[in-house]
Amino acid sequence: MEKSKGKTIVYKIMKFFVLLSCIPFFGIVFSPLPVIYSIFNKHIKMIKVSTICLTLNLLLVWFIYEAITATDPFTDDLYIPNDIEISKPISLEYDRNNHEYIWEPHINNSINQTNFDLVNSHQPGIYEFALWYKSNVNGYLYIKAYEITKGTRLSVSRLKERSLLEVESSSKLTFYHNDFSIYEGDWGYPYAAKIEVWFCEDPSTEGFKVMEKNYIIEGWMR
Repeated sequence: MEKSKGKTIVYKIMKFFVLLSCIPFFGIVFSPLPVIYSIFNKHIKMIKVSTICLTLNLLLVWFIYEAITATDPFTDDLYIPNDIEISKPISLEYDRNNHEYIWEPHINNSINQTNFDLVNSHQPGIYEFALWYKSNVNGYLYIKAYEITKGTRLSVSRLKERSLLEVESSSKLTFYHNDFSIYEGDWGYPYAAKIEVWFCEDPSTEGFKVMEKNYIIEGWMR
């Protein structure tokens, strides 16, 4: 009698574990117990339900793992040319107290002509363009980018909008900077890109190119 009662209690506990197994991720922990129990005690229905729960949870974990670790195939067949001048983006010191990059050393450089640099931001694929520029009219600066070996234009749908920066006419060189993201590629997969700075008087027009430089960049992982 006591033995039968003990079996009944264990069976109820296993049924409770089966219910917990239906909850995503909990099934990884709880479903193996009723699976093992039902195999030894030949509870066919419990075997089926707990096995299904375990399988679904394993598939869910696998799907999430694949989604997280999947890489953008954009750079699979690209290479970095060695017969042209290509620079690496510069890095600025970060002020952790004010949560901003320290631009003063860059701004205080003696500049007597239009000059452009690409600057690393807080994550790979996110950059800032830094430009010394004198404009005779009010307008806007923005970025175009191309992968060098194939000429593929990068982040076409959003790069102009995200990098657009209003400028005012001036009789002297003025320092401008603004951030933008490149979405093609992934962290740890560098490739060569031509970064162009353009000026337009109206955002609806293309305007003209101010400067261009080649850089080794990475894409931002969404």
